[in-house]
Amino acid sequence: MYSNTLVPLDTNQRDDYWLKAPLEIAVEMSGSGTGIHLMSAIPLRWLEGFYPNIYRHELAEETKKKLETIAKKDCLNDRRVDICVEEGGAISSDILKVADDLSVDAIVMASHMPMLRDYVLGSHAAHVALHVPCSVFVARTPTCSKILVPVDTNYENDEWLKALFQTACEKAKKSHAAMLVVSVIPDIMFGGFDREINTLVEKTKDKLDAIVAKYCPPHLRIEVSVVSGGISHEILRMAREHAIDVIVMASHGPIYKDYFIGSNAAHVALHAPCSVHIVRSES
Repeated sequence: MYSNTLVPLDTNQRDDYWLKAPLEIAVEMSGSGTGIHLMSAIPLRWLEGFYPNIYRHELAEETKKKLETIAKKDCLNDRRVDICVEEGGAISSDILKVADDLSVDAIVMASHMPMLRDYVLGSHAAHVALHVPCSVFVARTPTCSKILVPVDTNYENDEWLKALFQTACEKAKKSHAAMLVVSVIPDIMFGGFDREINTLVEKTKDKLDAIVAKYCPPHLRIEVSVVSGGISHEILRMAREHAIDVIVMASHGPIYKDYFIGSNAAHVALHAPCSVHIVRSES
């Protein structure tokens, strides 16, 4: 459960889902009396030629009033709600700035399904997921009947998985959803030696069964699977093949190598055809 959540909203959206879903998720993820920050970013640098300076203040005030209306309409009376309108920069950069200024422990934002331009230019959700040090929930689908939980078993201590499974199990319990817990073995490390891969698959399956037994209630519907291949590629493949509604995965905080080669979490957030909840232990 999070105590200080940032919810970036695009107030120009006409579809209520893009406004309601992030708020509902933020309320679900936080307790009564906790803080929720509603924000909207206005990329005025891009609009210099269209909006004279005289309209900049009016645009910001109009956006603020829209956010205030949304907050009242969606019954956030039992939460501490703040309103923030950020002006001037790129949208994802503004989200990161506000998240840092407010020291939030989670960001909940809606994102459209991946489109062709996203693979070239990237998306705001993927950029935030890569750079922010807190947990991130990217809302894409309204349903939650199947949850995919990717797990890395290559750690001596599995205590860092506690928050991941607590998040996934609570979501599965509340939504009566089935869980698919999967571990991906990067087969490129083995040069294609099937015997070595098969042996490791069996050992990993045993580890995964033990982890599930340790952190998951017995009454949940849980399937365990081990596959080999590229990590983010296999997560996305299974999400599509199993018609997954939400991917819940753990991720370390951003480190230097991620800025050059990317992270599995950011790659999944960019390409997944469903909602993605990135759980970070720092939060």
